[in-house]
Amino acid sequence: MGIRKEALKTIDRIISSKEFTSTLAPVLQYLPIGQIKKNIIKNKIESIQGCRIVSSSPYRAIINTSNTCNYRCKICEIHFLHKKYPVHYPNAIDLMAFKNMNQILENLYLLEFFGNVGEPLTNPDFVNIVRYIKQRFGTRLFLNTNGSLLNSSMASSLITEKFDEILISLHAASEETYSKLIGGDFKRVVDNIATISAIKKQYREKKPEIGIAFALNQINEREVEDIVCLAYKLKANYLQVSHYYHGLNGMEKDISFMNMSPCGNYKVNAIYDFAKFIGHLKRKELTVLPKKRPYLDEEEPETPNCYAPWNTIKMDGCIEYQNSHYISVCNRITLFRLDYTEFDFNGFHETLWNHPYLQYMRATVNSKEQNPICRLCKNPENHKLRNTDNVEYRRRRDEAMQQFWELAESYLKAPEIKGIHIIKQNPYT
Repeated sequence: MGIRKEALKTIDRIISSKEFTSTLAPVLQYLPIGQIKKNIIKNKIESIQGCRIVSSSPYRAIINTSNTCNYRCKICEIHFLHKKYPVHYPNAIDLMAFKNMNQILENLYLLEFFGNVGEPLTNPDFVNIVRYIKQRFGTRLFLNTNGSLLNSSMASSLITEKFDEILISLHAASEETYSKLIGGDFKRVVDNIATISAIKKQYREKKPEIGIAFALNQINEREVEDIVCLAYKLKANYLQVSHYYHGLNGMEKDISFMNMSPCGNYKVNAIYDFAKFIGHLKRKELTVLPKKRPYLDEEEPETPNCYAPWNTIKMDGCIEYQNSHYISVCNRITLFRLDYTEFDFNGFHETLWNHPYLQYMRATVNSKEQNPICRLCKNPENHKLRNTDNVEYRRRRDEAMQQFWELAESYLKAPEIKGIHIIKQNPYT
């Protein structure tokens, strides 16, 4: 999440307040401020009011553009997925398929190209998709990539099209560590980052913002200072710090700090403090995100109202079915599998966005009788558990998903819709 996204989160909190939605919002939606902004305001009103059936559209989308990846990162769950599903489909969604989604795209403020199971830049239509969306809708675009295909030609195209932000999953400051965690070509990725920074300077452009992702673990923990220096050297706009979660990946053993919280938190402080120290020397501080240091054993306050069922749609990778995405509104539960060659996007609002199971989620996400999956997510104890015992957290999540479906089915009967398939268990457990 980049610098501007942090600012947008603050703005989002303000316009999500009851004071804003009850006073200014009803007036602003009738002013000549453009379709996307009007949709955001209408969305805010409906979410604050807790509307089950909505007339607004999501203004944030996360779309997987390809299931193909040119890397086999050891810390990625692609190893588990390919073992579980020996037959898998690339599902590189083309420009025509994107154009069929205009009813979604025309209202988006932010579109994130996030691989999930693939590398977005392996999609041969990627630049054409970017050009179409930017020129047709002016949407803010974000890309998470391994950076290996971000060569001078690709960089020039994205800069020319005014692409907004690129987060590069580096996770190492040396070739040796990169080989242990990722296994790709470290020098190529570093050179690509340097190239895009140089082309930005040549074109006198500030965009795209460049971020470097660093998932802290027991292998890269000795490079916490080196990654800060490298981010400065490559003229990155920010360093995105997170914790590595041990999952169903290609690592032989758990390298996380889940059971070593003091050590992990010590390294978090080392990154932030060193970045501040170097910034003081250079008189230009490197932004380290998130702004709040991600300590492992810190209990977070109870999560406030959640508006994801109104403002976000996720189209995640689905490798085991052709021409398909998994549909959700958050990272906790997968709701549907959508075949984008069968589904009629002209009926997006009526059939998908106001689907009975999404209505159930909207009716219960912020109510006293919360549905099981939202109750799990909002419980402060589970925030801590996710950081310290991911196995137990996943068990609780899957149990909550089962309970969710039992209650959702009794809430409203779901009609059969061509191209939409109900998912009643986590497909990647």
